[in-house]
Amino acid sequence: MLLLLIPIIVGTFIWLAFAAYKSLVRRNATATWLMAFYLLFVVGAGTGIYFGFFFSYFVSPTLRVYSFPVPAAFLVLETSRDGKQNWVDFLPPAHICCAGSNIPIFASIAVMPLWFASLFRRFPIA
Repeated sequence: MLLLLIPIIVGTFIWLAFAAYKSLVRRNATATWLMAFYLLFVVGAGTGIYFGFFFSYFVSPTLRVYSFPVPAAFLVLETSRDGKQNWVDFLPPAHICCAGSNIPIFASIAVMPLWFASLFRRFPIA
């Protein structure tokens, strides 16, 4: 059920980033504000790529999760009868999409402070 919630959350974040951009354009934001928006969006997307495809963390000593905040894979440390320990992976059905969904999430989060700051700014009428 949670897997069905991911597209809704990602769609909401994409809509928020688009609304932020349209708000800046509609209010005649200067080129500096738009360049700051683009720069923050690219930095956020890069952060999303890192956290989506290269980041892993330990939830417990026997459980490792890849990708954040939407997990792409889980590894569990299992011990066999002869005492050997092996990491066993558990992948969601669409693990690449799960990892890729972190990109728009981080990109939209990166531009939100700029959007909120622009709400208190008056731009000249062109």
